[in-house]
Amino acid sequence: MEVMTRAFTFSDSSASKEDENYRIFSLLENAEEEKERQIASILSWEIDIIYKILLDSDLGSSLPLSQADFGLVV
Repeated sequence: MEVMTRAFTFSDSSASKEDENYRIFSLLENAEEEKERQIASILSWEIDIIYKILLDSDLGSSLPLSQADFGLVV
């Protein structure tokens, strides 16, 4: 009986560790994806501003930095 209990405990512990490892892996993948999305968003905003400056266009129609999609608060 004790051997069966130890085997079950080991199996349960192993399954819990696998579950925890998957959650950590998933969080890291999502963080990397979010980082790439934020970089793309800030580069798009930056290109829009530079383009308007070079063309002497009105900057008033551009979103201010505090309201841009990448969520930077100034």
